[in-house]
Amino acid sequence: MARVSRSGVPASLKALHDASPDAVLVLEPQRGPDGEVRDFRLLHANPAALRSLGLGDAPLQGLHLSDVLSEETLGPGQRAVCVEVAESGLARVHECAHRVQAHQRWFRTTTVRLEGLLHVTFADITAEKRAEEALEVLAAASGSLSTSLSVDATLKAVLSLLVPRVAEFCALDVRESGLVRTRVAVHGEPSRSQALGHLQRLLTFGRAGALDVLAVLERGEPLLLTDVRGAVGADAASSRVLDELDVRSLLLAPLSAHGESVGLLVVGTTSRGRTLDARDVPLVREVARRAAGALENARLFELSRQERTRAEEANRAKDEFLAIVSHELRQPLNAMLGWLRLYRSGGLTTDQRERALETVERNVLAQGQLVEDLLDVSRIITGKLRLQLRRVQVEGLLATTLETVSATAHTKGIRLSTRVDAGLPAVSADPERMQQVLWNLLSNAIKFTPRGGQVSVRLSRLEDAVELSVTDTGVGIPGAFLPYVFERFRQAEPSATRTHRGLGLGLAIVKYVVEQHGGTVSADSAGEGRGATFTVRLPLAGAGASESEVESLPPAVPTPVMAPEGARLLAGLSVLVAEDEPDACEVLVTIFQASGARVARARTAAEALELVPRLRPDVLVFDIGLPDEDGYALIGRVRNLPPESGGATPAVALTGYARTEDRTRAFLAGFQLHLPKPVEPAELVAVVANLAGRRLAR
Repeated sequence: MARVSRSGVPASLKALHDASPDAVLVLEPQRGPDGEVRDFRLLHANPAALRSLGLGDAPLQGLHLSDVLSEETLGPGQRAVCVEVAESGLARVHECAHRVQAHQRWFRTTTVRLEGLLHVTFADITAEKRAEEALEVLAAASGSLSTSLSVDATLKAVLSLLVPRVAEFCALDVRESGLVRTRVAVHGEPSRSQALGHLQRLLTFGRAGALDVLAVLERGEPLLLTDVRGAVGADAASSRVLDELDVRSLLLAPLSAHGESVGLLVVGTTSRGRTLDARDVPLVREVARRAAGALENARLFELSRQERTRAEEANRAKDEFLAIVSHELRQPLNAMLGWLRLYRSGGLTTDQRERALETVERNVLAQGQLVEDLLDVSRIITGKLRLQLRRVQVEGLLATTLETVSATAHTKGIRLSTRVDAGLPAVSADPERMQQVLWNLLSNAIKFTPRGGQVSVRLSRLEDAVELSVTDTGVGIPGAFLPYVFERFRQAEPSATRTHRGLGLGLAIVKYVVEQHGGTVSADSAGEGRGATFTVRLPLAGAGASESEVESLPPAVPTPVMAPEGARLLAGLSVLVAEDEPDACEVLVTIFQASGARVARARTAAEALELVPRLRPDVLVFDIGLPDEDGYALIGRVRNLPPESGGATPAVALTGYARTEDRTRAFLAGFQLHLPKPVEPAELVAVVANLAGRRLAR
């Protein structure tokens, strides 16, 4: 029990103080020569004060307040309150935080002056303040978590609520592949963020000293560490990290979702803060629970976003594919219909009639292949593509396919090199479908290889398979598109500016057929302009099947190009045709020349743009699907030319893209008319004449 000074505290008041559960100090103001209060002398401290304020058992009577309680321990503002009460005599109630033996405690102090002495009562409200603090943190956390789907930003905001209310630093890590990886971290002092990162790395590899972080995650219960050095370890690296961060205590709280620990919340204090204790566990556990909920919500949101993106991409791909189908079907129809109308008109020479028949035949075969590809895809989707498996020698199929494509390769000046291992075993395959695979791979390689390039074919024996590789020196495959090269409805080139025609279904069919044979197919490319390699592996055939003969695919019919003359309905008019397909361009030139027009042709948008101001044609007829720039962009650039340079020349969009949105886009781009292929020659002539301002006789 504390002694009293000789000036004395009334016995009754002293007894009342000693019986109080609250800490009480009795202070005597010490005044200077000027009469102002300079300090306070401690006359009495009741037992509760000795315990609560950490004053110990040493005699305190006669000591000054500043000797007993430092400003840091006493809390800022308390001395000023004592001076104010001593001077005015008016009682004051004041809340302040006291640091007692590394623990922060909150008190509501009541300071009164009785008979010249100050009586200061300290009511411990730490539990009340912590409850208020927890409610504030959780309310703010709920607000942050409910208004943001940026999980890292949200979690950082939530952790910032704990700093500095509860701790000096916080970190949240997420469990990935059995380890714990850093997600976000917050430190009250930005200069120590690097040190916090060191501590996180110390804890993220499963075990640090005697502390098994993964075991904490498995238990799913918070772990309070007040002897951090003993738990984490006293080796040089650990000691350096702990000293750098000045760690006093740590509280590790697992993040649980659906009964599984998905992360770890680390809350810590330094020597300048209080020591975490059991009273902090419920709050930190609740913050960890809400953070886990935020992670789960973000994960579900990301999954739904990815699914939505995939669905949107699939829809876009299908729309693009349908546009390509329309174009690829209408393109040969336009050439065939044009030539047939000219043929029936009787105005063609013998050579031109032969040319017309060859063009119709070639385009019929092309359309047949397109339709067959579409039917194959339909069979694949519905699961109705059936295989007739027999023992087949792949080298025989390859030889037949090479014979079929060699003429095309020779025409383009492409070198075909073949290397086949001797004595290759048979495979179990459908010969027609397997020849379809070989034809698709070889024709693709030739199509995408520029003139003067090379296509190399290698057929070799593996331990349990036959491997075919087709390597070209062509345009290559962009890295971003490589994972999708075998997908249906996906093409690397935009539909309206494609350099290479076709539906792009061949590789999807190849993949399905090869996999139905129990094999694998893969694509590899170093990037655009660096060629590509396609590799097929087929398992060897089992015993018991008979040999089969293989039939080859019919070779394509090569066709030259020429342009006939015609009637005089467009006599004196000049027409510029921009069309990259030789057959389509030839029939347009023939139609217009047969009607008396002078015709200039362009294979690319750049060539057309150069010819417009130089030739000043009366009418422009542009295909939309040009290789370097689509017709929409081309007509836009023409419209930017001055009128005297052809910027106001009437224009027709003649295209296989026949959707309503294609028609609207053509008008908005600057075309006067949109004609879908195939188009009647008479209709085309009438349209051009009308745009040129001519009236035709009825």
